[in-house]
Amino acid sequence: GAMDRGLPMTAQTSHWSSAGTMDDKISKAYEVLLTPYEWVKNRLWPSDHPLESDTIKLADSEAKTSIWGPAPTSKEIRYEDEYDHFPIFCTVISFIQFFCYIGDVGISNVTLGGPVSGPYDWRMRVYDDNCNDTRGQVWRLWTYQWLHGSISHVLGNCLLGNLLIGGLLEAVHGTKAVAWLYTVGVITGGLTMGVMEPHLPVVGSSGGTYTMLGARVVNLMINKENMPNTWYCRVAFFVVFFWGGPKYAG
Repeated sequence: GAMDRGLPMTAQTSHWSSAGTMDDKISKAYEVLLTPYEWVKNRLWPSDHPLESDTIKLADSEAKTSIWGPAPTSKEIRYEDEYDHFPIFCTVISFIQFFCYIGDVGISNVTLGGPVSGPYDWRMRVYDDNCNDTRGQVWRLWTYQWLHGSISHVLGNCLLGNLLIGGLLEAVHGTKAVAWLYTVGVITGGLTMGVMEPHLPVVGSSGGTYTMLGARVVNLMINKENMPNTWYCRVAFFVVFFWGGPKYAG
């Protein structure tokens, strides 16, 4: 041990050696650590407190390991392996939005550019065409999501936002969490448009869609080490942001 190498014994090692109860692991730890380099380092840069020395810390760690066993190692988690929920909310809400549009405008009137679906009182706006205050009609903050401006508008929101992006979130985080997040996004989007464009009638579920998009972006940033197979989601983000966003916003 340390005495065989002719190294001075510190008060701590003298105490442990005299006790005669040190097991083999701790003895080997001292033999490895108390090298001439360590002895010189401890002499030149002594610890402020004897219990803070590297030797005592390692001895304590070795003692815990000998008693309790090695610490459990964390299991590598792949995000794609955590798809435990069927995206029922995103699927149902997409079907409702799609059939609300088709049912109102009629299949024969559907074009890529319109028409806008109704009813008119479901649109989100602060002032109507006659500048009457409609802020008391709070249901507009929720009902405007069921209306869309065109078939391309509703398909863009349902397929890209709700199913592709929101569905992946719901598959991992569950229906309840995503449903609340989506609804808060719809209401927040309505409030934002009410402040920015109070006279503009707003339709579409893009408030919830962009909330799903933002949550997915943050999810990729936080869990990127566990998400190696998400390149298609990144492509979808570029499509929504740089092509779909300006065209289908609302």
